[in-house]
Amino acid sequence: MSFFQYIAVNKENKQLTGTINAPQIQEARNELNALGFSILSISEIDEATYQKLRSNKSKFAFSAFDKLGKKIIGTIVADDKYQAYKRLNQEYSFNVISLVAENSSPESKKMEISRGLEDLKSLYQIEQKQKQEELSNVKADVIEDKKENEDQKRKELDQKIKLILSKIDEILTTYSNELNQTKVKEIKILVNKLIRIKSSTNTEFIEQTCEELLKKTQDQELFLKNSQKFDDKNKINLETKKLLMDLHHKGKSRPSFLTSLNQNIDRMRNKKDSSISKIFSPFLSRLMAALQEPDEVKLMKLQLKNINSQILTYLKIYLTSSKEEKNQVTVNLKNLYSQRKLFIYKIKKLKSKYKETKEKQISFLYSIYAEANLFTGWLLFFYLCLYFLAGYSQTKELTFIPEYLRDLYQISFLKKFLLIIFTIHAFTSIKINYFAKNNLISIVFIPLSIFISIFLLSNF
Repeated sequence: MSFFQYIAVNKENKQLTGTINAPQIQEARNELNALGFSILSISEIDEATYQKLRSNKSKFAFSAFDKLGKKIIGTIVADDKYQAYKRLNQEYSFNVISLVAENSSPESKKMEISRGLEDLKSLYQIEQKQKQEELSNVKADVIEDKKENEDQKRKELDQKIKLILSKIDEILTTYSNELNQTKVKEIKILVNKLIRIKSSTNTEFIEQTCEELLKKTQDQELFLKNSQKFDDKNKINLETKKLLMDLHHKGKSRPSFLTSLNQNIDRMRNKKDSSISKIFSPFLSRLMAALQEPDEVKLMKLQLKNINSQILTYLKIYLTSSKEEKNQVTVNLKNLYSQRKLFIYKIKKLKSKYKETKEKQISFLYSIYAEANLFTGWLLFFYLCLYFLAGYSQTKELTFIPEYLRDLYQISFLKKFLLIIFTIHAFTSIKINYFAKNNLISIVFIPLSIFISIFLLSNF
């Protein structure tokens, strides 16, 4: 009899590793194939290696039905009885009837068979249910993120379509007398087509129609020969080029750290059964409030980001434009740079205003920390005075001092109380001396001091 080690994939696409004994390698392959396994690799091993691989595990005899209803009797190696049952279900897809330890006595085997597998079945079902719930939660999160992504892309596309249609309408209205009416009709057909399909779910087709419309607007024969205006034509070409670039630009901007943190806090709140979320979500909400920028600053930053994007687009257009178009691009870039400077100045001004308001809040928190520091400092001072008095009275055997004061330093409760007071005093001192103007540290120090106090009480 030869021994083989194999790596295979079952019908559920799960990778399995195990050992099998058979007279020849082909018979081992046939036996694994009969179980519905796709063999990835199989190699012969010596008996010592075979025994070593199985030495730390127990052997169980089983009887079961496979998916075709055929009765299977055999043995399986596993860490314990439950793991053996689990393997037979997951790896082999067997409906197990009986499962007993092979080395047990006949009486024990009969007793185990009569007892049945109800305990194993219920335990397995609970485990599978938990896994299914975890998987469904993960899937729900993935679907939610995907939907948010798609909704955002759809909003961006709708905005682009709206901008394209308004620009085309503006061109057709402004230059109505100078345009070739045949070309105008072709443009209007495409405009009507875009209006009809803009609510469609086929975004690729919508983008193709937008591209076709913009390229049609760039047509050299759009203007009549006798009334052609080079400056106006260059301006139209620049605008359509910019719209084309914006259309093909796929904004894959990742959500900021604050946005991601906010989303995670919301998910934690939605998990009603999570005790951890109940403890940490209020603290995280306060943390978010401390880190969050005012809405005015966020709006300004968004507008600045849009201007930066436009500058980048015009720089790309500049590299591919004709000499006449480059002059117009330069004018547009100068306007955008002046707008950018203005927005940067406004953002700085708003931030300084927000900082002043924040400093008022910080001064209030600072006063609370200062009061707590002073109070705990006095408590520590009084305790030290009493401690030295108690020690001195014990050493000199002063009878006029009450006994409870002499034994003060031996009281367990007082020692623990002292640890808490010392921790609070230490944290408030660090805050006042090193982080006086930092609001975030004020929020972080509260749960940190509580955690360290609990840790000290439980270990000392």
